[in-house]
Amino acid sequence: MATADTATQSCVLRTHFLTKGLTWRAYQRLWDSSHVTLQELLDQEQPLLEPVPNRERERQSFQYRLSSLYLYYLGLLRRFDTLYDQMVQPQKRRLLRRLLDGVAGRVLELKDELVRADLCENHCLDHVLHDLKLTPADLEVPIPKYFQLEQSSILRERGQILAEILSKMETLSLKESFLEMHRTDAIILLQSAERARQGRLRATFMREIRREKKKMREDGRHKFSQDQAAITIQKVWRGYLQRKRTLQDRQTEMEFIGMVAPLGVKTIAGLGDSVRRLLQVEKEQEYQLAMVKTQDTLKETEGPDMKEKMKEQIRQWFIECHALTGRFPDYPDESLGGSYMIFADKTPEQVKMELEIQAQEGKKKDQEKNKEKEKEKTEKKKKKEKEEKTKGGEADATLKVMPSKFVPMINAGHEEYMNLWGNRNDSVHPNPSFDPETLREEKRKEMEQEIRIQTLAARPHALLSPQVDELMRQELKALHLAVDREEGRPLKNKTGKKPGKKKKEKDLTFGRPVDSLFKELVMFGFLKKSETVALKDYIGDCLYLGSTLNLAKKLPMPSLFDIRQNIALYGVLRLGSPDIHSMAPLIRSILLVGPPGMGKKMLVKAVCTETGANLFDLSPDNLQGKYPGKAGVQMLVHMVFKVWHF
Repeated sequence: MATADTATQSCVLRTHFLTKGLTWRAYQRLWDSSHVTLQELLDQEQPLLEPVPNRERERQSFQYRLSSLYLYYLGLLRRFDTLYDQMVQPQKRRLLRRLLDGVAGRVLELKDELVRADLCENHCLDHVLHDLKLTPADLEVPIPKYFQLEQSSILRERGQILAEILSKMETLSLKESFLEMHRTDAIILLQSAERARQGRLRATFMREIRREKKKMREDGRHKFSQDQAAITIQKVWRGYLQRKRTLQDRQTEMEFIGMVAPLGVKTIAGLGDSVRRLLQVEKEQEYQLAMVKTQDTLKETEGPDMKEKMKEQIRQWFIECHALTGRFPDYPDESLGGSYMIFADKTPEQVKMELEIQAQEGKKKDQEKNKEKEKEKTEKKKKKEKEEKTKGGEADATLKVMPSKFVPMINAGHEEYMNLWGNRNDSVHPNPSFDPETLREEKRKEMEQEIRIQTLAARPHALLSPQVDELMRQELKALHLAVDREEGRPLKNKTGKKPGKKKKEKDLTFGRPVDSLFKELVMFGFLKKSETVALKDYIGDCLYLGSTLNLAKKLPMPSLFDIRQNIALYGVLRLGSPDIHSMAPLIRSILLVGPPGMGKKMLVKAVCTETGANLFDLSPDNLQGKYPGKAGVQMLVHMVFKVWHF
C-alpha cells in the first residue's frame, strides 16, 4: 500500500509540473481581467463623491450604487486573494499584496457607508444580486489566506509554549487535588460511588434476564436449512453489488455531462496549491539574494557617477537662482524634502516661491496659534451649537460618501500594473522568476534617495563619505560667504519654542521578559487556549426576501449569515492585517448579545483562529479576586497590551 501511495503522489506531481504552465497562464489571465474590472470601479468612485439630495427616490438610488460597488469590490477581493495565494513571481506578489489590502480596506469603507445610508448593520441586497446576476455565495466576505499562512511558524511556537505551561499547571493541580476534604464532601462522594456500584449490579442482573428471554425465543423459532441460508446470503450480496455498480455508473454519467468533478481533481488541485506555495518560498529567497547583489553592483558601478550628476544639477540650480534673484538661495531643509524639491522637474522660480510660501506659512502659523488659543473655547461652543441645530435639518439634507483613504492606494497599484506588467505578454509566456530590469530600476531609485539625503549621523559606518545634501549645504554656505558675504540660513518650519517632548508611559514590567508575562497571564487564567474554529463553520444562509419585506414596510429579521458577515468585516479583516487596521474606519469594540447556545463564544474563537490572535478572558467572573485595587488593574491592562502581539 505504501508503494502504491508513493507512486500515486509521484504521478500527481508529474501531472502538476506538466500543466503548471497552463495554471500560471490561467492566473495571469485572471489578473488581467481583474484589472479591467478594477478600472471600471475606479471610474465610478469620483461620481460617488457628489452630494445627493436626501429624498426617498434619490436615497434608494444612492443605496443601490453603494450596494453594487460593494459587491463588485467583494468579487475583486476574492480574486486578489486567490492570485496572491497562488502566484509565484515575487515582484507581482508584492504589488498584489498592496492591491489586496487596498481592496479589503475599500470594502470596509463601503460597509460603513452602507450603514450610514441604511441606518442599520444588516443590508438586504437580494435585489442587487438579482440585477447583477450574482449568487448568494458572492455575498460571502472572503478572508485572505495570508492572515494564517504568513504567521504559521509564530502560531506554532506560541501553541507549543502555551501547551507546555498548561501541562505544568495540570501536574500542579493534580498534586493540589490530594488535600484534606470536608466531611460533607466525603459523604457525598461515598454516596455517589455506592449508588453507582448498585446501579451496575442491577444493570448486570437485568442483562442476564434479557439474555435468557432471547435464548428462549430463539429456541422456538424456525431454523433455516443450509440451502435457504445460502440463498439469503446471495440475495443480500448481489443487492449490495448492484447498488455499488449503480452508484459508479451514476458518477460516470454525471462526470461525462459536467455536473460533477472527477474524484481525483480536488486531490490534484490541493497538491498543486501546496507545490506553488513551496515555489513561492524558493523564488522569494532568490529575489532577496538578487536584491542584495543588485544593490551592491549599483553602488559600485553607478553610485559615484550618480553622486556627481546630482551635485552638478544642484550647482546649476544655484547659478540659475543667483542669475534670477541676485543672491544664492537657501537650501531646502530635510523636513521639506531636501534636494528632492530641486529634482522634482520644477523651475528655480517655482522652487523659490514654494520655499518662501512655506517659510511665511510657518511664521503665520506660530502667530496664529498664540492668538487663537483664547478663542478656541468659544469657537468650540459655537460649533457644538451649530451642530445641534443642523442635526435635524441641513445635516440630513444631502447624502454623500466620505473621501476614501484606500482609493489612492488602489489607484497607485493599478497604475503600477499598467506601467510595468500590463503591456507584457505574460499570459502566453509566463515566467515565475523575478524581472532583473524592474529590480534594477527599483534599487536605482532607492540608491538615489540614499545618496541624496543620508547624513553622517544616520550612517552606522563613519568611514563612508558625506552624501549629496550634506556636501551641497556646505558648498552653498561657502558660496554665501564668498559672494554674498552672509551666513547660510537654513529654512525651518517653526520658529520660537520647540515642541515639548511627549511624556513616555512608564513601563510597569521593566526588565521582565515577555515570556514571563505570558506565563503569568496563563497561570491566572486570563490568557486561554482558543479552539481551532473556522468562521465558515458558523452555518447559516442569507435572507432571500429582505427587499420584499422592506417594500412592505416590515423590518426583516437578521439571519445567521448576516452575523457571520459582520464578524468577518468588523473583526477578522481589521485584525488580520496591520496595514488595513491602521487606515480602515476605527471600530473600538464588538458586542455579541443573545441567549445561551447561539454561538457567541464560537464566533470569538473563530476570530482568533482566522487572525491568529491571542484570546484574553477579561470577564468580571474571571477578574474577581485577581489584581485588586487601582494599581492591580493598571498592571493587568499593561501586561495584556504588552503580551497581545506576542
